[in-house]
Amino acid sequence: MQNRIYDMYIKDGGFECSPIYGMDKDNAFKYILEKVMKNIRSDSERLYYVACFSEKYDLLGQWREYADKSRGIAIGFDEKWFVKLCETVKEMFRFEKVQYVHNDKNVDEIIQDRAELIYSGILKDIDSYNTQGLLESQFKVSYDIVLAKKLLYEDSIFIKRKEFEIEQEWRLVLDDEIEKTRDDWEYYYNWKNEECNSQNFIHRIFPNALGFMERNGKIVSYLDLKYDTIAEMPVKEIILGSDCKVGANDVYHLLGFYGYDVDDINILRSKLSYRWI
Repeated sequence: MQNRIYDMYIKDGGFECSPIYGMDKDNAFKYILEKVMKNIRSDSERLYYVACFSEKYDLLGQWREYADKSRGIAIGFDEKWFVKLCETVKEMFRFEKVQYVHNDKNVDEIIQDRAELIYSGILKDIDSYNTQGLLESQFKVSYDIVLAKKLLYEDSIFIKRKEFEIEQEWRLVLDDEIEKTRDDWEYYYNWKNEECNSQNFIHRIFPNALGFMERNGKIVSYLDLKYDTIAEMPVKEIILGSDCKVGANDVYHLLGFYGYDVDDINILRSKLSYRWI
């Protein structure tokens, strides 16, 4: 991408004069571009909370990777519930199907679009005498660059290589631009430190607020989403893995105990065996 942006600069004929005093104009643009791209790549403070789903409930690869080698359970949700959630809390959640990149042309179009935004932003900042903003780590830059950075992060969430297409994956993303560096982090999604209003929708969908757990040697934050806040519970099916020790009656008993309408939930067992024999 960096080379592509520099090619745009050369094609446009470059600057009439250098934006950095004492430096050749072409080298000055290279230096600015390197700083901008470094700041984009090094911004690891943004937090995205993602829940992943699949249209295909009975895939061997899914059982192997995500369900304890077919000893686990899959839950079938009604997608309309997630659509309703996004409509209820506009600009906070996104629920979309993952795009699978089939060839270099698809990637090239995405890269070109983001590169044009970054290049446009650099020119705007230089024209408005904000060269220093492009060079600083605080990254006080034009909206074009901010938007390009946001889109690049979202690209990484909703785009996967074609090898994963069999999954037919959907993702629910909390798109709330949460950053680890917030000054008021001790209050952000922490109901213990603020007055909890039961009428506030954010308190109702995340009643336990922010939590933390250990995963692969790292501290990972998470949010438990409460599913009875929009409409009726979206659980429509329970699929037992082929090697799952839980029986259908056990599931009915559990669902009934927690208030689910068991007559509306279909309980199945996977037809795929994890074993060869």
